[in-house]
Parts: sequence; C-alpha cells; structure tokens
Amino acid sequence: MPRECLLLLAVVSLFCVRARSDAPQPRPPLDLDVRIIADGTVFILATEHNWQELTHYNLDEVKKESMKAPPLLNFPTWSDYWRNRFTKMVSNSENPKRYLKYIIELRRKAGLPELPKDLLDLSK
Repeated sequence: MPRECLLLLAVVSLFCVRARSDAPQPRPPLDLDVRIIADGTVFILATEHNWQELTHYNLDEVKKESMKAPPLLNFPTWSDYWRNRFTKMVSNSENPKRYLKYIIELRRKAGLPELPKDLLDLSK
C-alpha cells in the first residue's frame, strides 16, 4: 500500500476514534432505593442516596432544556416531559414535594419558562 494511503488511513482512524469518544454516552440507569408495593408499582423511597441521584439527574435535564436540546423520551415539549415526571413523582415517591420544589427552583435559576400553574401547585 502506498505511503500516502497509509497516512490517510491513520488520520481517518484517529478522527473516528476521537469522534466516538466525544459522542454523548448513554446515561447509566438510576440506582434508587425503592419499595415494590402489592400491585407491583415501584415506589421511590425518601433516602439521602435517592436525593443525590435525583438532584444530579434533574440538573442534567435542566441543562439539556437550557441548551434547547429536544425533550427526552420523545415528548413533544419540555412542559410535557415535566408534566410526566411530576405526575410520576407524586404518585410513586415519598416526599415528592421536595423533589418538585427543587426542579421548579432549578428551572427558574436557569431562566427557563415557568411551568403551568397546575404543575407548580403539585409542589405546595
């Protein structure tokens, strides 16, 4: 193989490795303390470990929204995404108001649009 082809192949290989390492990596699943209730529903417990996991997770979500990234899980809008998250937190976690207040405050600090009133009321 001519030397020029080897050099080109080496440059292309380095570029591909670099591009792959810069690509967004899938987020590892949340490691939460839960209780499974009688009907099989997963209930998130109010532990310090869960607080750390969920605040970190929510911070990442607010950063994505601030950067105008599309909403996760194919929701049409971020408001729809947060509605889903708030509804699940209220029905499947201990002390959901603590998490909801955190998300609301985080979004406000990031200068994001206010969530609909019915969602804000869930944190009261």
